[in-house]
Amino acid sequence: VVLQPHELQAYRRPQSASMVSEREFKSYWAGWGLKIFDGQVEYRHSGGIDGRNATIRARPADGFGVFVLTNQVSDYKDLLCDYADQIFTGQNFQRDRARENALALTADFRRFAVTLLDVGLKPAEKLATRLDLTQLEGEMNALGYELLEQKAYRRALAVFTRNVEAHPKSPNAWDSLGECYLLMEEFEKAQDAYGKCLNLDANQENARRMIRRIQDTLSPTGGGAAGGMPKVETDLQAALRQAATEDKFVFAEFHGRPWCPPCMAQQKNLIERDAFRKWISKHAVLVEIRVGEGYAPDDGHSEWAKLFKKFGLQGIPIMVVLDQQGQQLGQLTPEKDCQDWLDKADELLRRHQPTD
Repeated sequence: VVLQPHELQAYRRPQSASMVSEREFKSYWAGWGLKIFDGQVEYRHSGGIDGRNATIRARPADGFGVFVLTNQVSDYKDLLCDYADQIFTGQNFQRDRARENALALTADFRRFAVTLLDVGLKPAEKLATRLDLTQLEGEMNALGYELLEQKAYRRALAVFTRNVEAHPKSPNAWDSLGECYLLMEEFEKAQDAYGKCLNLDANQENARRMIRRIQDTLSPTGGGAAGGMPKVETDLQAALRQAATEDKFVFAEFHGRPWCPPCMAQQKNLIERDAFRKWISKHAVLVEIRVGEGYAPDDGHSEWAKLFKKFGLQGIPIMVVLDQQGQQLGQLTPEKDCQDWLDKADELLRRHQPTD
């Protein structure tokens, strides 16, 4: 590679630099971190590949450097660097017991999660006995949704059930258990879980909406009755098959309820409106695709992330309109008024209606 002088000069400039405080400066360049604290210069770098990671830390002026390699994905490497720093530079060595315990818990949970995802429920149950689940609500919830994306419902149910046992006063834990039961079509158990969520927090609109949907599903008239919520799919392929049978379009709503405020607003201003319910029952099959919290569309592993990339999406909430073959016809973003949204949906469908 031949670089022009101005290109070389640009390459030598830090990619980021900031004064953290009067005593501390940090910058980043070509994979290396630089930290200057009270005039002391330190270089750092870390990285990894599947199954293992490493870190390096060096202070040339002190003649100090440490390189930690692991044979697994480990968060202990930074703690070991700190300990080496204390030992080899003559500091008073003190073990950080709280940090060691937290790292041990993280490592135990990682082993449990990998076993559950890759091996199965029974071997993972043995590892679960070593975990203090009262400190792992968010991690367990995320693991449960990863299993739901894999359609490993029995394993997901075990995770969500353990989570509510460890956090019986958490509305979010009960909401997630309700969603798992709903996907398994165990409607009465789902309604019970959503009810417990509402008893803990009356402002949980997602739980209230799911209870109404379940009641519509269990009612003698079924989903799609006037004023009722039409049956909503969560499987895109199933929605496409239904659309082909009923000669309808598919509207795929990408959302992040309950953690995404704009998605909660769309639920209130559009999804729960009678006008929308009647319109969607007539024209389309509605499929909900839930985006994971703190979503990273570039991860490429989750099913929703693959669809995000396929349809060229940038954010949520958004409604992707598909024909019966799964070809994208357009996208609809939120509107302030339900009727404005329906007018745009009508216009989009008119452009794609077959002509004689």
